[in-house]
Formats: sequence, C-alpha cells, structure tokens
Amino acid sequence: MDNNPVLVIGATGRIGRQVVQQLLGHGYPVRAIVRDAEKLKSLVGKHDNLSVCQGSVLDLSEEVFTEEVEGSRAVVSCLG
Repeated sequence: MDNNPVLVIGATGRIGRQVVQQLLGHGYPVRAIVRDAEKLKSLVGKHDNLSVCQGSVLDLSEEVFTEEVEGSRAVVSCLG
C-alpha cells in the first residue's frame, strides 16, 4: 500500500465520518477537509494517519484546494 492519502471532503457528516473511520481502520492515510477540526477529532479521535485542513470547501482558494487534491490516491466527497 502506498502512502498517498485518501482525501475526504465533508468528513464530519454522518457518512463522512464513517468513511474516515473505515479508511483509518484499514490502514489508509486520510486527509480531511472539514469546517470544524475539533468536531472531527471528537467523532473519530486522534489518529497518526489523519491530517486535517480546516475550512469550508467553498471558501478555499483554488491554490489550497489543488494542494489538498494533489498527491491523493482518491477523493471522496461526502458533502450534503
């Protein structure tokens, strides 16, 4: 398994947090874009394979969003 993370957008929602938990449980590194980083930590706990970008996906600059997507093995959108 390579070390490229799976990017999950909307990771604090009902489906998103389950996706994050499943990915982490299977040993995948996860990068999450969330509006509230503390909420994600309270839902899935602290994990060495989890990195978080805090902010609304609608407010991220194209540059920041591109940085988050580049190098990801996959992008999963769980936006409602």
